Amino acid sequence: MGFGGGSSTPAPNSITTAMIQAGAVTTSKIAAGGVTLAALASGLGTPILLSDDDTETTGAITNASVKSFALPINTYTEILIEAEVGWDYLSGAGGTGDLQWDILVGGLSQRTMNMKTGSTSGFTFTFPLRVIVVQKAASTLAISVTVNGGTVTWRVRSLRVWGIL
Repeated sequence: MGFGGGSSTPAPNSITTAMIQAGAVTTSKIAAGGVTLAALASGLGTPILLSDDDTETTGAITNASVKSFALPINTYTEILIEAEVGWDYLSGAGGTGDLQWDILVGGLSQRTMNMKTGSTSGFTFTFPLRVIVVQKAASTLAISVTVNGGTVTWRVRSLRVWGIL
């Protein structure tokens, strides 16, 4: 999937430069927001997809690194890390399950989501987990899952990493 039928990561300045040249963006249109034409033309704020892992991973026990990405040294202003995570509560299992998902940067948790599943069985639930960090040094970005009881199958459906110019 790309911009204008091309690749998924356009040249950093192509969209904003084209908008400026076409007159779609003018100083008067953006002055109220404090954005300058120079900033738009430079590509600031442009997201660049660095990793797109859409392979689903499931499990029932704690996993410290379900999915990971080796972020190289970079000059991005920010890094956006996002995943779709969730669980299946097994029919007839009884009890509840306590799960914790973490987005780790260099082994340190940057975002945590805790869920307690109810006593109703036989359902699947998925939700997004996101964080934006400043990380210019090389680091391992990972999604971890901690299981604190119950009979629950956890899922990590994706891990995407974006560099923001």
